[in-house]
Amino acid sequence: MDRSSESALGVLAEGLRLYRGYFPAFFGPVALIYLPYYLVLSLLRGLPVGVAVLWMGILGTLAQTLATAVVVWTTAQVRRGEPVGIEEALGSISAGVMGRLLGALVPALALTALGFLLLVVPGLLFLVWFAFAGQVAVLEGKTLWGALRRSRELVRGRGWRVLYLLVLFLSANLLLIALPGKLLPQFAAPVGQVLALLFLPFPLIVMTLLYLEAREGKWEGI
Repeated sequence: MDRSSESALGVLAEGLRLYRGYFPAFFGPVALIYLPYYLVLSLLRGLPVGVAVLWMGILGTLAQTLATAVVVWTTAQVRRGEPVGIEEALGSISAGVMGRLLGALVPALALTALGFLLLVVPGLLFLVWFAFAGQVAVLEGKTLWGALRRSRELVRGRGWRVLYLLVLFLSANLLLIALPGKLLPQFAAPVGQVLALLFLPFPLIVMTLLYLEAREGKWEGI
């Protein structure tokens, strides 16, 4: 096993330890954010398909941005040994944080999607380069191209680790989507939503830990 794989496994183990140890602080806010989102989704079923898809995209982006802000901030706090509860985690959300985060994530997602549409390799490069854009926006206050440049700077020398983790998380998400339909077809939707909620904080925790290690200058040179 090469050093990239070893360090990826190490950060996965640390992420799992933090998630288990501070489960209410991570999962509670995410559930409070996404339960209203799921409720609204159920109300959109009566709308025309185009309108429903538009609202799903807008509300889904908002929910993901809120969850990212909370989990990234909470991870940084608990890693320093600071006590964090649901109230403190939700209190970390502000209009400024949301604006910076959207300003970083939207261009990152747009460039990555464009890269995959044109050629797969540019899409993969952008996916890896901008993997820390959300963390930079929340914890360093940068946005737009400043956040993307900073993310690229931090990823340099750690690209394989980032790619390993992103592929792992994508595979796990696909598995969580497919399993409920195969095992419990009658309850696929609610079971899938619960599994997605439980899993959602974990990739954000792990990527934030990797970002913090990169900012501290650890695991360089590969």
